[in-house]
Amino acid sequence: MLAIVVLRLVTGFAQLPFAVLAFASVVVSVLFIAIPILGFYRGASFPWTWREATLAVVAGALIQFLFAMGAGAVKVPFLSVSLLAFSQTGLLLWCFGLGALLASILKDKNVILPVSIFLALFDIWLVFAPEGVASQAVSGKRPELQQMMQGLSYQVPALGGFARPMAYVGPADFLFIAMFFVALFKFKMRTRATFLALVPTLAAYLLVVLVFRDTMLGPFRLAALPALLPIGAVILAVNWREFKLTKDELASTIAVLVIGTGLVTWRLIVSNSAPEPQVEPSMPERDLRGLIPAGWSVPEPSGRSRF
Repeated sequence: MLAIVVLRLVTGFAQLPFAVLAFASVVVSVLFIAIPILGFYRGASFPWTWREATLAVVAGALIQFLFAMGAGAVKVPFLSVSLLAFSQTGLLLWCFGLGALLASILKDKNVILPVSIFLALFDIWLVFAPEGVASQAVSGKRPELQQMMQGLSYQVPALGGFARPMAYVGPADFLFIAMFFVALFKFKMRTRATFLALVPTLAAYLLVVLVFRDTMLGPFRLAALPALLPIGAVILAVNWREFKLTKDELASTIAVLVIGTGLVTWRLIVSNSAPEPQVEPSMPERDLRGLIPAGWSVPEPSGRSRF
């Protein structure tokens, strides 16, 4: 993860001509997604037990919060960015450890199938349903979540912005990427093919969030999207032949898919057909769009350069 620290420092202080800013921003965004996934892929090959996983969770949490406190306390830009960079590596470490801990609980590879479906549907609900945590943060109904969510999110920094966030990735996304990779190695499934498919998929997904953040897809704005949907889709698409379900397991999986899809679809239809609540004129606009525990999003532009 040292590469993330170096890249964050370079990104924070880089000054590039406007002509190459768009291309460089795309490259930086892809790297900030690809490098952690590569680290997770390589780390998942280790035979993790609950002891090592728990140690990673504790160490990562301490690194994240202690270095984050230090970054907020110092006033020297270089030192602040350096501490923030190490804090972000702590975030990735505890996400990986918790994912490995969850993977150690899985006793059969067939369980990955319904788990992937459930997580994708649950993430859609979190991001788009009005009572979901992400939806409430975006709407401003619970502004007290702003600082907490921001501190827990993985930040994709803007070029030359002293690590100012260009986009946020929820920790749950990295947590479950780690869980899936550890489980794939554990059950000797198609790990390399999954990695090669997941990196470009999620890089493209992030670019959609960044480029089309002001675009509406029906009632939904593309500034915030559920990332567990493409993660689960890649896991299932690449490893589909690895699953050997009994008739009962197949029936249960289909039931999870049908019932879950039906409930989420019904909830979204009901919520989008309801009248918009009136917002108090005195309520200030808040930059809440990026504060999502499971999903990818971008903050409001606030006059910054866009691509």
